Amino acid sequence: MEKTNSRIFAYILRWSLQTNWVQIQNRIRSASPTYMDIAKIIGRNRQTVMAYFHSYEEGGISGLQMKKTTGKPEKLSKEQQKQLADTIVNKTPAEVGFEAKYTWTLQLIADWIQQEFQQSFTPKGVSKMLHRLGFSYTKATYTLAKADPDEQGVQRSHFSSVEKGTGERSH
Repeated sequence: MEKTNSRIFAYILRWSLQTNWVQIQNRIRSASPTYMDIAKIIGRNRQTVMAYFHSYEEGGISGLQMKKTTGKPEKLSKEQQKQLADTIVNKTPAEVGFEAKYTWTLQLIADWIQQEFQQSFTPKGVSKMLHRLGFSYTKATYTLAKADPDEQGVQRSHFSSVEKGTGERSH
């Protein structure tokens, strides 16, 4: 393996702020370090050190710059995410084809995404995506759409009198 000062210099540039600088300098002055020597000093494996040297040979100093990792690409496009958000906010599950369902759940959203965009999501994946879109979890509360306000008032007063012990309880 050919050792060149430029390769060693490239390595030092990349790791000078993150490694034990004195150890590297002493090792370079004493003898030509091997990939394994450098790997031991910085706590990396030999293949990683070889990859750094290869990056330097291919691209010079700019080849050593750390690149931002982007992660896995999103399954839904921005437009699809906007459509999803709009659907959740403005429609009930029943309005988009889920029988007798009036509250969105993570599983219903995952099912709708599969039906609409042919993309598979777990409930946890849906939860994470909704969080990124600015949604937060709210426990569902149920109200009767066709309830009679007068009858509700009668029931409230009856319940109140039962709580106080002055009303009649039904068994």
